[in-house]
Amino acid sequence: GDSGNRLVIEDYLEGQEISAFAFSDGETVVPLIYAQDYKKAYEKDQGPNTGGMGSYTPVSFMTSELQDKVFHTILKPTIEALKEEGIIYKGILYAGLMIQGSDIRVLEFNVRFGDPEAQVILPLLKTDIIDIFSAIESGNLGDLKLEWENKSAVCVVLASEGYPGAYDTAHPISGLDKAGDLKNITLYHAGTKKSNNGIETSGGRVLNVVAIHDSLREAYSNVYKAVDLIQFENKYFRKDIALKELNDESTKLP
Repeated sequence: GDSGNRLVIEDYLEGQEISAFAFSDGETVVPLIYAQDYKKAYEKDQGPNTGGMGSYTPVSFMTSELQDKVFHTILKPTIEALKEEGIIYKGILYAGLMIQGSDIRVLEFNVRFGDPEAQVILPLLKTDIIDIFSAIESGNLGDLKLEWENKSAVCVVLASEGYPGAYDTAHPISGLDKAGDLKNITLYHAGTKKSNNGIETSGGRVLNVVAIHDSLREAYSNVYKAVDLIQFENKYFRKDIALKELNDESTKLP
């Protein structure tokens, strides 16, 4: 239609995409740990964009220098600019960034947690999130210090084949109990529903399978063991979540 009458030309950005999160009470800004999201539908970052096919943390290329730069040039100035506009923003700020070397570009802002990044970040948060929310609401976030588990986490999204395009639903899901019984594995339901057949698919992104371990390689290995136990017709998932971090794109699934 008429939308094709206008073209927007913008720079092509190269580099590594990263998700940066921070809590804010309108004055104090407290960054969270970083995660990398896999937005493309297929391996090696091919195909259309999705809501996210998986994520992992920690991200080694986010050095302390880069983290300081993100905080001082993006996260804190954003909250300060909102305040200058008369907006005392209390909550979670999410910045999607593209990083190449020391160059940082902002792709998007959101006022929410990211999905599937939250699934790997929040389980590593040792500080009670209710205490954090209370400090944000009362304006005392500066009195709180966040504590984190010194662990790694990998999330793999199980999707319906065809997503983010057309896909079928109402397929029974098996293996949830077996996968959920594995040590340090958590299953987050997304596009599922209860039926007379038990649990069945009801959306494009069906389940988030998360593994937590002392090492990223073990988290990677364990998450795919759990993925293999879960079955439903037309199940699709990316097999390369966190492989860039492991510097081993050719690694085969365990």
